[in-house]
Amino acid sequence: MPVAPAKPPLTDEDLEKAIHPLLDYYDSNFAILDESLSKVASVILMGKLWKAVLSMFEDLLLPPLSDKPSRMRQLSEPEVDIIYKWLIVCRSLVEN
Repeated sequence: MPVAPAKPPLTDEDLEKAIHPLLDYYDSNFAILDESLSKVASVILMGKLWKAVLSMFEDLLLPPLSDKPSRMRQLSEPEVDIIYKWLIVCRSLVEN
């Protein structure tokens, strides 16, 4: 049986390209929201959206705490690295 060639590791640029459509979506919608909402409402909404993004990352990284069986599998080390790099990219978006 032939062995599949090893895939080259993903670069930071590859990882950013993968999440870029989400970031574009946020950028376009944040601009509309910023024009439509008061400054206070905009900051509150951005905070809630950031918490939702963090919750998504948390759900990916942490196993469910339950006695019930879960279909969630443990992530590989490269998958965990990808999530952390995406988190860094998202954080830089929020900080700017």
